[in-house]
Amino acid sequence: MSQQQQQVKRTPLPRRKACQACSQAKVRCDHKAEGCSRCEVRGVRCVYPGGRTSRAREDTSSAGPGEGAARPPAVDDSRPSEFDRQPEPSGFGENAGGWPTPETRSLSGLNAASQHWLDGPTITADGSHGTTTSQQTSPELLCTIEPGAIQNRWLKAFIPDVDQRPKVSPPATHEYVDRMLKAHTSGLIRHGTLPPFAHKQQLEARSEASPLHNCINLAKLCAKGPACSEALAIQLFEQEMAKIDGLKSTYHHADLLAAFQAYLIYVMTLYFHLGQKDSPALRQYMMNLQQLACDTCSRGVACSSELDHTRPRWSSWIIAESIRRTLYTMYLFDNLLCVNDDLPVFVGTELAGLPAPAGKHLWRAPSEEEWKAAYNMHLADWNNGGLRLDELWRVPDGATPEAVALRRERIDQWLEDVDEYGVFLYAVTSCTHGA
Repeated sequence: MSQQQQQVKRTPLPRRKACQACSQAKVRCDHKAEGCSRCEVRGVRCVYPGGRTSRAREDTSSAGPGEGAARPPAVDDSRPSEFDRQPEPSGFGENAGGWPTPETRSLSGLNAASQHWLDGPTITADGSHGTTTSQQTSPELLCTIEPGAIQNRWLKAFIPDVDQRPKVSPPATHEYVDRMLKAHTSGLIRHGTLPPFAHKQQLEARSEASPLHNCINLAKLCAKGPACSEALAIQLFEQEMAKIDGLKSTYHHADLLAAFQAYLIYVMTLYFHLGQKDSPALRQYMMNLQQLACDTCSRGVACSSELDHTRPRWSSWIIAESIRRTLYTMYLFDNLLCVNDDLPVFVGTELAGLPAPAGKHLWRAPSEEEWKAAYNMHLADWNNGGLRLDELWRVPDGATPEAVALRRERIDQWLEDVDEYGVFLYAVTSCTHGA
């Protein structure tokens, strides 16, 4: 072999460098030219060394009946978006489906499209939502509720609103909620099954150091029996909860959601599996949890495309749907704690207008392409807007027979595709409100 051939053989191949997001997270990058898979799932701009960039584009469609899963034309990112404009000082209007209309919805805080929902800069809140934590806004996710009411949820048991009356549910309903919520954590502890408010893509797209990954690993301790004492598990759980509480203002949106979910799992596991039902610290944990829920929701609970009745980006929809499912679970758990402490329970009127849990074909779609096809069908089936959470509550006084019949028809349609979590929520609301 010649010296020149040896020189060529010894020269190593140039190593492809990871994109900036993967480098910062210290995770493997698959170096796809159009943008790596991790950035694509997270919906963030993928930037490689040398300035080469690729941005995951939103692929929306307003597919109606008969349009199937046709792909829309590419989005021109150079055009100014409606979210680049300052919001008009208007209130919420409602369309036939009950969502705020595009013309009247509040776009508070959405003053720069460059402030991305995952990796963009944070903005200091002005305190209008009752929180001083730093907030990160997004042109894709909107907050359509008042998050400060979630933060102060615990106060209602002691200082109820004058215009609300306590809910009255049969004892069997509370027993049912108790056993179902316990099953959510039992499945995670024994089999590693994610609770129905966490999406599998959250684990595949995030670093193994995320709060949700840490929570899942710690939950396995409870399955080891005598090998791990309850005292040690409680100590580790409380350390992680304190860590989340201390770092919550530094999390971007997806990590803040993971922290919210992890904190809820920790508290529920302490309650159901580690003998902390009578712990005086439990109420403080719930106050911390409601603050986390407030912070998470203030950064967005719905995709703008959901409000416009078009198809959102898959990664954004996963975040929004997971937030809502986690929020609903927290409310059910809080109601359970109040009943056990002989405190009154009130309807979460601050959640009115939020979507009811999505059907199983959307939530369980194994790939983005299959999710897109399922969402196109969803748009065709719900051309007046999907079912709202408050449609599962008590029928308003004075409702006409036609309005009642329409509500029942919409609930029946929603039940055709719900997963186990949707059935659980329907059973509770049906027994409580007669939905």
